[in-house]
Amino acid sequence: MTRDQSSRVIDHFASTARDLTPEPARHTSHVLYAAVSHDPDVTSCCASVLSAAELHRAGRFAKHGDKALFTQRRAFRRFCGALVL
Repeated sequence: MTRDQSSRVIDHFASTARDLTPEPARHTSHVLYAAVSHDPDVTSCCASVLSAAELHRAGRFAKHGDKALFTQRRAFRRFCGALVL
């Protein structure tokens, strides 16, 4: 993974994620939502930030859509973790 690849993932989720946190809870937590993209370039970009074990697990899905969902969800989790840190 290069810095450029991780920057693309950050840019993608920063522009597409929505903050759905209820107003009373904003001081203690955040609820973020990002829709799954059907663009293969987004899935490829997200795959670039996953570990070898995660890529192997993603490869076990029979349907391409399920693989894309797994890959993008894992990358989004990393994005959310980076926001916290």
